Amino acid sequence: MAAPKGVDWTKIRNEYATTQTSYAKLAKKYGVSKTTVQHKAAAEKWTELRKEHNTKVTEKYIQKSAALQAERLMRYGEIAGLSMDAAVKDLQDPEFYHYHTGTELTGDGMSEIVSRNLGTFNAKLYSDMAAATERFVKIFRSIYGLPTAQEAEAMRIAAERLEMEKKRAASGQVDEGIQVVISGEAEEWAK
Repeated sequence: MAAPKGVDWTKIRNEYATTQTSYAKLAKKYGVSKTTVQHKAAAEKWTELRKEHNTKVTEKYIQKSAALQAERLMRYGEIAGLSMDAAVKDLQDPEFYHYHTGTELTGDGMSEIVSRNLGTFNAKLYSDMAAATERFVKIFRSIYGLPTAQEAEAMRIAAERLEMEKKRAASGQVDEGIQVVISGEAEEWAK
């Protein structure tokens, strides 16, 4: 089938480059032969155009994804920071651990949240606040990539070992290993 006059090759090329369609589908859609499309595509390097397009799309996706993830991490950080600020404020109040918060039925069959001063130390509340503080610290470490003291020490030791190995390799030293010599007769050792 010969190519009809007025075929918009730019449109066909762009459709091929920006979609996952085939030469056969394009030929059928635009009323040209598959062979004609193949020759035009080879001459104009449509496959390379498609690869370039896909690379650009992937790069834009990665950039937008990174921006969204950074924004999400910032929100998590803000939420954790606000929660931590509220916890610190509560921790500085000497009466805080004497309160108990719970629900109480009202006269109309509904319930409301109430807080009462029990006059005694509320150990559960103290334990809950300690656990929340530990979670906040983990969140901050995760968001900002901060290692614990143990992780930092392990990384320092690993870096030192790597440096020693590099120096040994550069000097040409070879680890010969340890040689154990057993003297005596084999029969003696078998007993």
